[in-house]
Amino acid sequence: MAYINPADKARFGEDATSEALKNAESAGLRAGPNELRMGDFYARYAGGHVETSYGRYSADPQQWEILKALIISHAATYRMPPTPEELGNVLFAAGVIIEGT
Repeated sequence: MAYINPADKARFGEDATSEALKNAESAGLRAGPNELRMGDFYARYAGGHVETSYGRYSADPQQWEILKALIISHAATYRMPPTPEELGNVLFAAGVIIEGT
């Protein structure tokens, strides 16, 4: 699991990278490799599906790994989890088919 706590920068200052990483690793060890959580946003992989705060999508393990990397990259770039529209773009980039589109 990757957990990014937006409050870390506020608590530890601009050079909080090492503290934020330590907190993220600690949270990740508690949840395991198939879950990602950022504030109220979550994504988890189980049984050939990715379940997110915004819906459930069919995905294979490789797509899940790509999706995790893209979501973490988005959060690092924009300092927030993806919106529903942004998640749709990330799912598309990971090759996850969104039914009904």
